Amino acid sequence: MPDNAIGILQSNIPDVLTSETINLMSNAWQKSQFRAENEKHKFGLNHRIDSIEILGHLNNFGFFIETLVNRHLLFLNQTGVIDEFSYARISISKIMERLIYIFKDDLNNNKVHLNEITNLFSLRNKTVHFTPDNAIALKPKISELIQIWSQSIKIITKFEQKEKFNEENFSKRLEEHIIEIKTHWT
Repeated sequence: MPDNAIGILQSNIPDVLTSETINLMSNAWQKSQFRAENEKHKFGLNHRIDSIEILGHLNNFGFFIETLVNRHLLFLNQTGVIDEFSYARISISKIMERLIYIFKDDLNNNKVHLNEITNLFSLRNKTVHFTPDNAIALKPKISELIQIWSQSIKIITKFEQKEKFNEENFSKRLEEHIIEIKTHWT
């Protein structure tokens, strides 16, 4: 086993889930698939999700993206792309500033867009600073969520291409979920 962070992340990683946890997750997934197939709920892309559960998704998804951004910055630091001083400064900045720093060249060349990611963090901030007004106002359209997820795939893919970690590609997994939602729910 390598003794540095990058080496560990690029090496084979042992399974961390117990068989009991995997079985419970599998059973829950199968039940949800059965319900999705048999109950035939379809929603238009302009349908607004009026459920408090969406607040949890927005919060969790924002946290997920922020975690990947932080991990990528650490990768850039560990591989010498970002020196210690710059890393210390950028790692404590706001999430959008970190993303702009990472993608400055791609943004200047119009190869990456962050408008939907900005929207994600705006929505997430409303969930973090929860008020009754925010609960009422937070009713994103299905199409809005799909746009956020699709733009997230693009930035995650760029991270994966640079990092080359030996793990499941989050971008492919997210893309599969988008296809599943479009196929079964819209």
